[in-house]
Amino acid sequence: MRKKIIIFTGTLSALALLIGLAVFPTVQATAVDDDRSGKNLQLVIRTTGRTPVDLPPTGASAGDKVVFDNPLYDRMNTNQVGASKGVCEQIGGSESVYHCVVTFVLADGQITGQGVADFAQTPQTVAVTGGTGKYKRAQGQVTFTETSPTTDEIRVELK
Repeated sequence: MRKKIIIFTGTLSALALLIGLAVFPTVQATAVDDDRSGKNLQLVIRTTGRTPVDLPPTGASAGDKVVFDNPLYDRMNTNQVGASKGVCEQIGGSESVYHCVVTFVLADGQITGQGVADFAQTPQTVAVTGGTGKYKRAQGQVTFTETSPTTDEIRVELK
């Protein structure tokens, strides 16, 4: 009985992946570009996939991490166009200051960014450090603006 459930689940996962690959590029191509130059992207992150890692000592301290894997939506927050994945590590001084590394996974490539963020303030800006596919020569910056406890608007400005 257990093997049948695992095989069935695997089949459903594979089917979902194939359906997602068939639909995802169409949504992304029509929803991501913010301006006619194609260099600025305005997106929305639904911050629902955060996992805190509290290292000793208990409570906020340097080295604590937040690992995230969040859905990424078009600027109207209606169509999922990718994912925002990464980790932020508390770097000391203040319990709200972290060094973050983020990758935006889109249908036509990835955009990576990193920098120091103080989560007690909004907006936050970090550097674009590279990319793949359509974004293979990416340079610029990403600005995160918290619009609710579970939503960030982001603007990726590419050179």
